[in-house]
Amino acid sequence: MGDSMQDGATRTARPRVLLIVGSGRSGSTLFERALGGVRGVAALGELVHMWDRAVRDDELCACGQPFDSCPFWTAVGRRAFGGWDQVDTARVVEERYSVVRTRRVPQLLTSSTSSRWRGQRDHFAHELSAVLGAAQAESGARLLVDSSKMPAYAALLMRADVDLTCVQVVRDPRGVANSLGKTVLRPEVTDAEDLMHRTGVAESALWWSAFDLVTTVLRTVRKVPFTTVRYEDFVADPRGTVERVLAFSGFSATSDDLAHVSADRILLGANHQVAGNPVRFRTGEVQVRPDEAWKDTMSARDRRVVGILTAGLRHRYGYH
Repeated sequence: MGDSMQDGATRTARPRVLLIVGSGRSGSTLFERALGGVRGVAALGELVHMWDRAVRDDELCACGQPFDSCPFWTAVGRRAFGGWDQVDTARVVEERYSVVRTRRVPQLLTSSTSSRWRGQRDHFAHELSAVLGAAQAESGARLLVDSSKMPAYAALLMRADVDLTCVQVVRDPRGVANSLGKTVLRPEVTDAEDLMHRTGVAESALWWSAFDLVTTVLRTVRKVPFTTVRYEDFVADPRGTVERVLAFSGFSATSDDLAHVSADRILLGANHQVAGNPVRFRTGEVQVRPDEAWKDTMSARDRRVVGILTAGLRHRYGYH
């Protein structure tokens, strides 16, 4: 059940997807919101988490509705599969956790693995293609933004039936580590108090380094367009950064299309992101300014730990 868009209404043209890759807490959700405010661009959130958090657990869409009540995602499910109830959700969730693993990246890039795992990989990529094609058809967008970030997910999406461009978002690893240590409530969970994932500074630094190394491999071995955005540059010039990334992805935006982004503010409208930072629920004008709290609140010891574990890699991005 739910094997392809043939179960839904119509097969659409190959969707154009801009995938945000990088470490968590790097400002990717606000960056995606800025991109998604452009006419002809649809921001979908972290689709890698859609199957368990949205389809299975019915958490809130960024529009404020439970996933199974959201008009947009209900229509997407109908186009892709004839309805989300036609999807073998348990199977797809199992595939997501089996396939999208950092240690699986070599297998995602080659065919040297078990036939069972290849079947999981190919089926999951097939389901993603169906969702993305349906999302493009339903939204009428010329470009979809997926902020799933995981390099392993990027390697999988390279096998999907999409026209893919990637943007790697990086932030000073000390800022990432400081942010990942904060207690942040997940507002999309309404029947209990649930918190975003937290990590210690050493684990955060190791994951920052691992994601950067794996992304470097992807950029080298796959012929997929990649560009880089530093969080610090985005908050210093949000409009210019959005314009540059859209142009890189082959999307032509006019001044009117970028009217929601100014030198230091972004006007956030309604959206249908399915997972990500709580900022996806915000609407109205927000001021864009750098979060550099780590410079004052992070202990010297923690800064040293992160500095040692990210040495060399962070210097490539000007983080000294």
